Amino acid sequence: MSSGRLSDMAVGQGRCAESLCVSPNSWWADMNYYLSVLPFLGALKAGLFPLLKHPVYISKPANVSDVVKDKFCTSIEEWTEKHPEVINDWADFFAQVKGGSDDGNHDVTIALMWKAHTTSILTAQPLFTEEVSLMSLPERKFGVGWALLVEFIATTYFQTNLNNTADQQTALPPRILRGSDKVPFIPDFTAAQNRVLLAINLFHSTNVDTKGLLLKVWRRAMCSPKGRAVGRSLLESIKDDPWIITRKLFKLLWGLFIYPCKG
Repeated sequence: MSSGRLSDMAVGQGRCAESLCVSPNSWWADMNYYLSVLPFLGALKAGLFPLLKHPVYISKPANVSDVVKDKFCTSIEEWTEKHPEVINDWADFFAQVKGGSDDGNHDVTIALMWKAHTTSILTAQPLFTEEVSLMSLPERKFGVGWALLVEFIATTYFQTNLNNTADQQTALPPRILRGSDKVPFIPDFTAAQNRVLLAINLFHSTNVDTKGLLLKVWRRAMCSPKGRAVGRSLLESIKDDPWIITRKLFKLLWGLFIYPCKG
């Protein structure tokens, strides 16, 4: 919220930051809607809450066109009609949470969470192309790069506990990127924030240049617990060394041969 990324990008970046508004004209706010409202409704569908006296409805944004309103949903029924895969993925995850794990294999739960998380982002992205175009080019690169990086993180089954998440958040840019910002030489950002931005841009540009091959190879390398451990270690190191993936690529590729795929 303090970064201004949830504010109205259509009328000036950071316009609503002080009033703490969340605007449907913010691409970041739209992505977060799909990563907050949808999980809540998925939990509701999975029966995570006690039986409620009244059905739950989510208000759509006010003072926007019907075209914009149609990108949002009010209920489990509407979400199921428009985006069944997303709501079902979240319901599957919360059903697993509710039921617990008999064998103590937390990877099953984490895998379901990340599947729902990435499905939400991949569903939302094509709906908000106009909103992403409202951002400056550096901010747009950060946004689409972040969305791609989530797919890399998801395959490692990264543990999203409070400590891990808080530690990683400190390396993200604390404000909206301006058109004049040059990564990794933004003077009011920390060295770690500059390095992480560079790494995100490198991931995205390399994946585009290889026509998605980088992500395909990465997914294959993450198909075993040992492979995922290597992947987590590499990703956790990028805030200190954004080139580590390139230098450790051989180790990653070698993992394709020495670590057999398993759940």
